[in-house]
Amino acid sequence: MTKSEREQFESRLKIEDQLGQDYASYQELINALELANNRRIGDKTSILLKTLNPEKTNRNWLKVAASVLIVCSLSYLFFSSNQKEQNLYDQFFTVYEETNTQLSTEKVDFNNCIALYSSKDYLKSIDCLSDQKSEGLMHFYKGMCYANLGKTDLAIEQLKLVEAQNTVKTEESNWYLTLLYLKKNELTEVQKRLNQITNNQSSNYKKTAAKQLLEQI
Repeated sequence: MTKSEREQFESRLKIEDQLGQDYASYQELINALELANNRRIGDKTSILLKTLNPEKTNRNWLKVAASVLIVCSLSYLFFSSNQKEQNLYDQFFTVYEETNTQLSTEKVDFNNCIALYSSKDYLKSIDCLSDQKSEGLMHFYKGMCYANLGKTDLAIEQLKLVEAQNTVKTEESNWYLTLLYLKKNELTEVQKRLNQITNNQSSNYKKTAAKQLLEQI
């Protein structure tokens, strides 16, 4: 605004109640955005709002614009938070590798399923595993197949069955469940499981990685 426009605007503020209310809301919005945790959002939206002349801008349009900016800011903050968890998941997730290629000397078909998994043919491995009766191992490897295919909920479902049976691959299942819950941004569950891993006196499986992850969430 020019000096003359500013003086006229201030005079109108004194006599037009609605304009005064709109301008007060406008200032509150700028202040709130500048105090936002993500300074980039606060700075950018504040700059944009300050380019709008409250005296010349249609009041209804200003309200709509402000609402849109708030929604966009909150959405950005939400997705930025999720991106952090996704980055940590990508950092700590590694494909589980089975070193024992003969898990069962009696079940050749099951070993073939694991061979398919090891060759990263996850869809065929899932089909193969579905016909097997080695429940603990079957659920674990189906869970890992789903995890590698990006099917997080199905992976969690299978690995929780491994935990429930508590016979084989329970420590491995706990670690990968931790990462899958991290991917889903369920941090309370993640912290609980990480504490279980770091406090496990009978095993060192992924203990170092769990401590590192705890420091970053």
